[in-house]
Parts: sequence; structure tokens; C-alpha cells
Amino acid sequence: MADSGYQAVSGETISGKRLTDGERIWAGVDAVLTAATGGFATYASVLAKTGKAATTTVQTVGKAVNYADDANDIAHTVTAMQDDPWAQHSNLE
Repeated sequence: MADSGYQAVSGETISGKRLTDGERIWAGVDAVLTAATGGFATYASVLAKTGKAATTTVQTVGKAVNYADDANDIAHTVTAMQDDPWAQHSNLE
């Protein structure tokens, strides 16, 4: 998340590569979804330690955010492969 957040805000990778507007948007979406997924997981963990369970609504929203994060990862990979089919195999940044 920190890497994606940095990329979205600064417009470059930590190694200094400038990002396109599209890449910055992907980074921002990834940062938000990763933070939300982690937040729901942490909340559920805290509840479990106290012997309580998350409400059905919280569980449903947590699952939806997790699925959205997975869908974003898949969409990003597919888009990147359409732009440059071999880049995903040679650049595992």
C-alpha cells in the first residue's frame, strides 16, 4: 500500500520512473483498496480477540472490498498485458 500510495501522490516509482496519468490512477485505486482490505481484516481480528464477531454487514462489506481489490489486480494485469504482452513476464516490479 505504501508503494502504491507514494506512486499515486508523487507520480513516480520509488526508483524514479515517471508514471503516466493512467498509472497514477491505478496506483491510487490500489492504495485505497489495499488500505480498506487491511482495515477490515484488522477490525475482524480485533473483534475475534475479544470473543465477538463482526456484524453481517461488516463481513459483507469486507468481502466486497476484498473482491474489488482482487478484480482491480486482475484488471490491472490484463490492461498491462494488452499494452505490452511481454512486460509482465520480464518486469516483476
